[in-house]
Amino acid sequence: MVKKYADLIAKTQSNIKSKTEQWLTFDKFVTFLLEQRMRNSHWVPYTETCLPCNIKYDYIGKLETLHNDVEYISGKLNLTLQVSHNSRHSTGSSKRTLEFYSTLTTEQIMGLYDMYSDDFEIFQYPFPYEYLAVSINSTQLLD
Repeated sequence: MVKKYADLIAKTQSNIKSKTEQWLTFDKFVTFLLEQRMRNSHWVPYTETCLPCNIKYDYIGKLETLHNDVEYISGKLNLTLQVSHNSRHSTGSSKRTLEFYSTLTTEQIMGLYDMYSDDFEIFQYPFPYEYLAVSINSTQLLD
């Protein structure tokens, strides 16, 4: 998804020549998000798109709990629903995710947390301590 928006980001960054030069790294993408506060439907906080405080939803499911959510909704509606979802989108501290976050500074991680803090709170996601622990300047947190 990040590569899809490389041209868009490149237009705002005069020192970037072309997306084909592989300039877009995760830390540069995060810097762009934090500096531009880009409001794109792919990375805008959910609390700004689905307005959970303004709309009285009967149920809010999450990808992480998809099977349980479908089971619950099936029971409420007296339906038999089957999920054929491959759980490729895992959450938590996967090795790959930690590798990406290890390229960020503590300030960048906290900036992302601040940007999505309402999502963390409303959807009950834990504070990302494991990402802070692998950040570039994480040793400063221990001082």
